Parts: sequence; structure tokens; C-alpha cells
Amino acid sequence: MEKQTEKRSAPIKVSMVGPLILSMLLWAFTATGQSDLTQYEAPQEYQDDWRFVVLSENDSVAYYGAAQASRRMLYETLGWGWPTSKQTLESHTDTIQFHVQQHNEGAAYTYVILEPQHRQLRGALFISRVQDRSDVPGFDPEDYQFEITFWLNEAGQSAQHSNRLVANIAQWVREEWDVESVLFPTSRANIFARNQFEQNNFEMVAEDAASNELLYRFRAR
Repeated sequence: MEKQTEKRSAPIKVSMVGPLILSMLLWAFTATGQSDLTQYEAPQEYQDDWRFVVLSENDSVAYYGAAQASRRMLYETLGWGWPTSKQTLESHTDTIQFHVQQHNEGAAYTYVILEPQHRQLRGALFISRVQDRSDVPGFDPEDYQFEITFWLNEAGQSAQHSNRLVANIAQWVREEWDVESVLFPTSRANIFARNQFEQNNFEMVAEDAASNELLYRFRAR
């Protein structure tokens, strides 16, 4: 189900965007002013067991195919109201253009997740400003520099190094980003992510009942 937003100025018409873009717009409206992403120099790529590369408009078809191939699983586990069968390649391309624009402006950073051995796009990773969540007990947005969310399709989750994804993300943040603490929110239903957060000793700091999310902290320093 798409989230509703107030009528505010935006780079694209809200009536034409999907749930994922609406979520990004909501993040922009509710993010704390303490997390200005323009202060960070976003790296172009990183490679270990997995490869993270800045999203480009040329990724549109592969991104769409990777998401649609696991549409039901992603819809049921992410809690984003995405992806759906109603999404077309054309509307999806608008989403990609939005993410690329946000990346170029330093408003949010988006990377595709590639399986290096097969050079296949398996998912995506989003770095965004920290949402306020002032109504969540035990949560202070000023404790974090930014938040990271990601999706990985079924082929990615069954890949040889699937259990190394979060470890790779953590190492990338530690090596390439000048931050101390990062927030990893995830849906309760996202067992894949939750298991990896726990395996890598991320601290579960709070529960957001409104979004049905668990909030994990990664200490990079």
C-alpha cells in the first residue's frame, strides 16, 4: 500500500511515483537536520565477496528484472509496499532516475549489489539521512550519521556468499565512510537481514511499532 505524503514541492510529481519513491520522500521530510549527506564523498564502488556500484540509469532493466523475479518475497519481507505486479518498466525507470538524481545531489546514495562471480545484479543498497522517529522509545537520531537499507532477491540470498553481505557492508562502511555509528532499520519479517545483523553483532536498539521495524546499530569506530 502506498504511503500518503503532504503536497510539497518535489523534483517529480508525487502522483506518478511508486511506494519506494514515496518512502524516500518521507525520509527527506522527516530526516533529522543533523545528518547532512553532502559532507560525505560517496565512493564509486567497493568489492569483496559482493560488489557495490553507484546506481546508473543503465541499470534500469537489470534492476527491474532482479526485483520482479522475487516480487512476492520482497513485498512480504521488506515492508516497503514494493515491488508490485502493477509496476511497469516505464514507471520503474522513473524511480531509477529519481534515485540517480538524489545521489548526484547528495540527498541520498544508492548502489546496486552485484554478485561478482556472475556479474549479476541481485539487489540494491540505500544510504539516507536518519529519520526522526521521535516517538520511538530509546531512539535518538543524533546518535547516527546515516541509515542504510537494502534488498537482495532470492537468487542473491541463495548465492555462495549470501551470508557475507552484511559483513561486506559493515567493512565497506568502516573503510570508505568517515562515520562512527550507522542505523540499520529492517522489517520484522526480513529474517535474512535480521539473522545477518545478529551474526555480525549489530546492537538492536529499539522497535518502531508504527512501521513494524527493528532498529539496529552498527558501530564503525
